Amino acid sequence: MTGKQLIPKDDMIQKIKAALKARGEEDPELVIGARTDARSVSGFEDTIERATAYAGAGADYVYVEAPQSLEEVEKLVREIPAPLAFNIIPGGKTPPFEVRDLEERGVKYLSVPMVCLYSATKAMMEALRELKETRDVTRIMELGVSWAEFNEIIGLRRWRQLELEALSEGELMERYGTLDLEEIIRRELDETEEVWKGQRRR
Repeated sequence: MTGKQLIPKDDMIQKIKAALKARGEEDPELVIGARTDARSVSGFEDTIERATAYAGAGADYVYVEAPQSLEEVEKLVREIPAPLAFNIIPGGKTPPFEVRDLEERGVKYLSVPMVCLYSATKAMMEALRELKETRDVTRIMELGVSWAEFNEIIGLRRWRQLELEALSEGELMERYGTLDLEEIIRRELDETEEVWKGQRRR
């Protein structure tokens, strides 16, 4: 993104110190990370100066936005006294570094935040286009995971079990005719799956 503005370095240092104070009061396991976007605003040397200061203030790691070469990565790792983090957004300002190259140069943390979103966006557009063109909801099932697969991915069985465990034995018998929670869940999932199987057979 363009048009970024930086807060004063000393202001950021105070934010880090405040976060460290809160960690001491609330949760000693909390990890404090500091970020700088200085590379695309005020240049590489200011990036090093800021990142070094943030590490010195006590940040557990420093995230540096958009280094422009492996040589810059090497210098950052060498001069900043804290583990470094980067991200790579396909199409963004950070070059498409190879993960292995970053690992070899000592980068500790790497995120690729859009890797799922780009693919998901394309899939959603394809599904909506199919629905618009065919008006057939069952066709969408051919473009993605099944109902059963989706439920497995999101852990529906476990959450449904927690709901059922909150009911008394009398409520379970009145509603479902059994105390076997696994049977209840299996029956519910099978009933729904059978409805959609019937639709596909039409």
